[in-house]
Amino acid sequence: MIDDLIIKRHRPGEEIPMGLLLEADPEPEFIKHYVKEGELFIVSRYDNLVGVFVLMGIDFGRVEIKNMAVSMKYRGKGIGRKMLNHIIQYSKDKGHIKIRVCTGNSSIRAFQLYQKEGFDIIEVDKGFFARNYAEPIWEGGLICEDRVILEKDL
Repeated sequence: MIDDLIIKRHRPGEEIPMGLLLEADPEPEFIKHYVKEGELFIVSRYDNLVGVFVLMGIDFGRVEIKNMAVSMKYRGKGIGRKMLNHIIQYSKDKGHIKIRVCTGNSSIRAFQLYQKEGFDIIEVDKGFFARNYAEPIWEGGLICEDRVILEKDL
């Protein structure tokens, strides 16, 4: 299944998959900002939306994954790993030397994936989500309070 994925950069005028982006970040204003400033990629399989991710340059040599989501019906099939490997290779090809991702303390599966792919924790921003989001975020029975920042050398 993951061998027949198509990953392409979003083109101006194409529909933005806001519903899927909101699954990874429930704040529409944040999404609008980083989609406008960054690079949005669409992942599909036989014209079905499978996933999405947004990359944004931080500074010279560093890029951040601002949003990465897999459609509910495709989760648990290795698609997130395939997307992450694509992001890593794409970032290397662009000449980046580090890649960063921020996730919530309650995003256990994402956190495990990043660590398995060689990302290291560089910082924990305690209370980030309470300070920046109007409504509490719950995942798997856990409240998302802290932002965990991870980086990988490329």
